Amino acid sequence: MSTFSSRLPEDFDHEFLSRLPAKSLFVCKCVCKTWLSLTSSPTFVRSHLNVTVKKNNPSLMLAGYEDSESTTSVVHSIKHDSLSEFDDIDVNEMDYPFKSSASKIKLVGSYNGLVCIRIDNDFYCIWNPAANEYKRLPETPNVNNYEEEDVETYGLGYDCKTDDYKLLIVVDDLSLVEVYTSGSNSWDSIRTVPYRFYGGSGVLISGALHWLGARRDNPSSDLVISFEINGEKFNELQLPREPLDDNGHWFSAVGVLEGCLCVLALDKNTGYPAEVWVMRDYGVRESWTKITTVMGGTIEYPLMSLTNDKILFWSFQGVPVLHDRKDGSSRHLNVCSPVDYTSALNYIETLVSLNSAT
Repeated sequence: MSTFSSRLPEDFDHEFLSRLPAKSLFVCKCVCKTWLSLTSSPTFVRSHLNVTVKKNNPSLMLAGYEDSESTTSVVHSIKHDSLSEFDDIDVNEMDYPFKSSASKIKLVGSYNGLVCIRIDNDFYCIWNPAANEYKRLPETPNVNNYEEEDVETYGLGYDCKTDDYKLLIVVDDLSLVEVYTSGSNSWDSIRTVPYRFYGGSGVLISGALHWLGARRDNPSSDLVISFEINGEKFNELQLPREPLDDNGHWFSAVGVLEGCLCVLALDKNTGYPAEVWVMRDYGVRESWTKITTVMGGTIEYPLMSLTNDKILFWSFQGVPVLHDRKDGSSRHLNVCSPVDYTSALNYIETLVSLNSAT
């Protein structure tokens, strides 16, 4: 096989291998030294990442407990191709870091194939599920000043200028933000933040993380708070005018759909229907456009856009909901699992490494 590979042009190897799934590439590393060297190079890792992102077929990761009375956490995954099926959907159990000792796991965020998890409200870990590589993060500098249960706002981002991954956590009661940077493997603190956050995992788009919140000096001023990853500064984005003007809606979540920032607007009295608004031109308030209304059930946040005008949401009931924009119908996916899920996110499988050697 080594002889065969050595006869092939290097460009052919690069083009061929970059189209393979990440887990197949870990097998290819064992075929010959040429492929091991090629697939380990930063240039190839970036190329494979770009190909994977363009495919736009992320898997779904679910975390929860074995049953309502259990203290044992489990993490499952569902392949992208199964997310629009009408039949029963099988899940795959995943081995996550510190599984043997962890009793509680929280999915914090995902980007470029790296997933950030919080273990037992005790510490954070960044994990590549495809590579089975993880990195336990050091304690935050202010860890003794608050309880991890007080942290309900967080986000995982990427700085393309410095090639750093950054984790941001918010301690709302202390008006404190802690920022971890992978390159330095350290935390920095931002104090006296002028915003109150409504919680949840921030979504990354246009080089910034986004959450719903309000200014501390004006609690009724609902807006989108953005955090610029490279410059580490906060900005504001205005919400759609129409749901605010009729005073009958409240904004419940942010997300990314069709490559655009989106928000959900729910009826104040019933929690449904949910209007889905996308910002077609980032930063321009007048570009907010309502793309659909989800009539049935209570959806918590959007997960991803699928083909044929379908959108996958996460519901307050702890199950994924598939919405069809063409006919306006929605249905719960029939996930074959007794697990009580508490959080979900989408992720892709890549070769991206934190060089943790763990």
